[in-house]
Amino acid sequence: MDLVDTLDSILSSDTPEPHRILIIDDEKMAEYHSLILQNANLSVHIINDAKTVVDVIFNYKPDLILMDMVMPQCKGSVS
Repeated sequence: MDLVDTLDSILSSDTPEPHRILIIDDEKMAEYHSLILQNANLSVHIINDAKTVVDVIFNYKPDLILMDMVMPQCKGSVS
């Protein structure tokens, strides 16, 4: 089964609660991606400040995280 078939089977299942997607991005494209995902009946939460990510993950419990790897508030690596 390829990725598209797997995603189709997951998204077409009769789940009582929509899958939760967390978008971490400091640009306006996050809103665009959110609209696309919401149109597919997914629950979407956007974070524009990476400093709040731990609290949001703990409370929102996302099934999938989409994130921008380059954000001004954090480096993404340990120095």
